[in-house]
Amino acid sequence: MSPRARRNCVGVLLVVYFLWPLVHQQLVARYRTDPWKFAGWAMYSVPSARVRVKLIGLAADGRRVRIDPRKSTALASALDDFVARRRTLGLFVEPEAVVRKLIEVDPGTREWTVVVDQVGLNRENRFGVIHRSVYRYPVEAERPGAVHIDYPAVPEAQGA
Repeated sequence: MSPRARRNCVGVLLVVYFLWPLVHQQLVARYRTDPWKFAGWAMYSVPSARVRVKLIGLAADGRRVRIDPRKSTALASALDDFVARRRTLGLFVEPEAVVRKLIEVDPGTREWTVVVDQVGLNRENRFGVIHRSVYRYPVEAERPGAVHIDYPAVPEAQGA
């Protein structure tokens, strides 16, 4: 490698080194990725990711049923895997594998809602808040249908 090519390579690496903290901070802020992963410089700017999941089914008769994830070891395992991946990759991970296990455990349910609460920071004042993601999966032919995703505000956690 010529000296000029080495200098160019070093220059590119320095640019990447100095730009990565800005990119990583945006990944954490916008997509709720784990600030302690991916050579994280943003780890000092947000609390460690904590994830809480609620599983709610809509029975055939129209009543809502909350499911205990310990109902099946396969469901508990799928949920643990989802939570671990969600902590690291944030909004890039959806709970479809969990819904597939829910359909196996309770095949008579016509829709599954997965509510994911994740601790993060409010962009305006940097106070800790809960970011909520709601995934609704209709059950079609004993498989998850097209997902509807909502990101509602959580008023009780926002200080309202």
